[in-house]
Amino acid sequence: LFNALDAWRTRKSNEENLAPYIIAHNSMLKQIIKMHPKTPRDLNDIVGFGERRVNKYGKEIIGIINKSE
Repeated sequence: LFNALDAWRTRKSNEENLAPYIIAHNSMLKQIIKMHPKTPRDLNDIVGFGERRVNKYGKEIIGIINKSE
């Protein structure tokens, strides 16, 4: 799952011309794996993952999690 999330983050950073850590820090990816959120709203519980990130990336992240199950 980490590799899938990391690949997504790299792809997003290239699309948006941002550094990968601006999309999500490694610590956030690790928290996502640990928490295994079921909905985009669940991502609000991740330290540093604010409403803006939830709205922008939440559905994609949940999709990656669901694909990995």
